[in-house]
Amino acid sequence: MLTILACVTAVIVALFVVPVRVAVIADPQEAPRFALRVAWLFGLVRFPVTVREEPRPEKESKPSKGSALRAQQAVAFVRTSGAVARTRKFLGDLIQSLHPKVEKLRIELGLGDPADTGQAWAVLGPLSGWLAYRYDGRVSLDPNFAEMTMEVEGRAHFTIVPLQTVGLVVGVLASPSILRGFYEAHQAGAG
Repeated sequence: MLTILACVTAVIVALFVVPVRVAVIADPQEAPRFALRVAWLFGLVRFPVTVREEPRPEKESKPSKGSALRAQQAVAFVRTSGAVARTRKFLGDLIQSLHPKVEKLRIELGLGDPADTGQAWAVLGPLSGWLAYRYDGRVSLDPNFAEMTMEVEGRAHFTIVPLQTVGLVVGVLASPSILRGFYEAHQAGAG
């Protein structure tokens, strides 16, 4: 009985070690504008994931009591010593563990008003230059001063090792600074 349990555990762990390759494709000219392709077990298991865009009914936005409460909780979490630094480290480790490979990415951003687009570009312009340098010109972030638009076109691949990702998530959730931040946020919501 113990041998069977050990074999089943070994198989489950082995399956969590096998990387999952995710291809992200965004093309505004094609019918499904956004698609994911997932491959697992070294390409033996493949399946596409299509995202359908359904029109959402527009509703009036008015601040609810819940949004003010969530804002208080977020502020309490951010004020907790070490929580932001640990969250930043987690996000950096997570992105690094995904092994992103960008083939091509073009983002066109327009806010409708040229002045607003210019102000956004004052912040995003240096990021655009860094991205173009970092990815050898395969990534471009362009402003559109004429119209309101957010157009994304590109192709990227990510390799996810599930066991590594689970380890990172468990590590951040068990971190004392994150636990203290969650506690402070809960206290802010209760009080």
